[in-house]
Amino acid sequence: MKLRLLILAFVAIFLFPKETLSQETHGDPEFWFLMLNHYKIDDQWTVGNELHIRRTEFMSQNKQFILRPFVNFKPGESVVYSVGYSYIETHPYGKYPRPITQPEHNFWEQVTINQTLGKTTLSHRYRMEHRYQGNLVETSPELFEVDGYDFSNRFRYRLTLRKPISEDYFIHIFDELWVSADSKFKQASYNQNWIYLGLGRNVGNGNVQLAYLHQHASSGGIVERHPSLQVTFQYDF
Repeated sequence: MKLRLLILAFVAIFLFPKETLSQETHGDPEFWFLMLNHYKIDDQWTVGNELHIRRTEFMSQNKQFILRPFVNFKPGESVVYSVGYSYIETHPYGKYPRPITQPEHNFWEQVTINQTLGKTTLSHRYRMEHRYQGNLVETSPELFEVDGYDFSNRFRYRLTLRKPISEDYFIHIFDELWVSADSKFKQASYNQNWIYLGLGRNVGNGNVQLAYLHQHASSGGIVERHPSLQVTFQYDF
């Protein structure tokens, strides 16, 4: 119980980070789309995939593409162990764009602990990511290419609440904290925080969700704030 209270306090500290005078804040409205699928092998094993398409300046500019296959192992009712891989393309966007699209190969492991409080499900998701990000180098004036990959780590903690409000509809709320770390875990820093407020409708073997997502990210003295609309389709085979 004490550990959970410490985690919640830690999340609360970063829920609304304050910018210092030396930081510049910018951002645009965004539109995110997620397709989530699961295929149940047996009572313990599941494979799945996520497809993310993210656009900024609401819908006028590509921001990010993610393909994320994964495997889940559920030994009991309350714990799920997962491993997965994410292929990520981050396009030039915003006030300080990358010179070209940056690829990333991201390997991760995850533990999710679920609690049931009446009809409400509370989930704690802990994910450790091992990131290989393309190193963008200038080969000639205004001409860039990917020259190798830089390795780093990142920790993510997501606290999720899901509650049915009728037979067909439910609310889905989460807060997720991201902490970046170097390759040897010697240095760590705040990376970003997400707040998700969603309404979902169960449809057959899946659901559809419409949500407001607020992203706060910080890197190198530059702060991004993106109010976003997210549409999610989930279908389980």
